This record gives sequence, structure tokens and C-alpha cells, in this order.
Amino acid sequence: MRKIARRLLIALLPLALLTLSAPAVLADNWPQDGTDPYRTGCANSAWTVYSVWTGSGTLDLDFSNACATAWGEFTCWTPGGCSNFTQWAYRYPDGKRMTNYVSWPWWIVPYGATVHTLQMFDGYGYWVDTCVQGYWGGRMTCTGGY
Repeated sequence: MRKIARRLLIALLPLALLTLSAPAVLADNWPQDGTDPYRTGCANSAWTVYSVWTGSGTLDLDFSNACATAWGEFTCWTPGGCSNFTQWAYRYPDGKRMTNYVSWPWWIVPYGATVHTLQMFDGYGYWVDTCVQGYWGGRMTCTGGY
């Protein structure tokens, strides 16, 4: 019995030491994180910080002065709609991310329609950018950060 306990201790000790010495990489959590900018009313005070053409639509980074939040919006300008892409907003320096996976046939963004990420707090030294990328190695397009 002592041999089994000793072998188990020897096997698990390196994992325990690695866990104790690894730095914690956790995103910060603010009350505004993960909320819908339209349901909270934050979109009412929003303005577009950046707008870029993606090849199939426009990608906007929106910021609300009243709520100190930011989120990404993608508007499809492709006849027949847009699908099979990932849209996300990413906050620096903590790495918080809000993501939409737009996959055919379950989700198609119609021509002229807009899809948005959930919002994140964007004050006190944080900044947010937003990106889209087509599936299967499609081109990635990002706005600047704000």
C-alpha cells in the first residue's frame, strides 16, 4: 500500500507544482460584460468609432459614452445573405471576448441586416476591437481598437 501511495505522489507532484506556479490568466468581469447593447439602452448613446469593408459587408466598432461599453456590428451587403463566418469583439489587456458563430444553414444574415456581439466594458485603460473571419481559412478583417 505504501508503494502505491508513493508512486501516486511521485506521479502527481509535478502536476501540482505546475499548477501552483502557473500564472492565473483570467479575464476581468464588469457588470456590463456580456449584456446586449440594445436591451440595456446603451446603443441609444452609441457612435461608430471605426467602420471597415470586409468584402461582404461593413464591420463597425460601436462605443457608448453613457455606458462606457463597446461592441462589434456586422452589416451584410452580399445579395443572398452572409453566412459561415465568425464575428467577435476582443478586449485588451485582459483578453475578454464576445463571439458570434454564423453558420449555414442555421444562421444566415440577410442582405442589409446587422448582427452584433454582446457589449463589454471599455473604460479605465481597456480597449476593444472587433473582427470577422470567414470559415475555412477565410480572410480576417478587424477594426482598430478604442
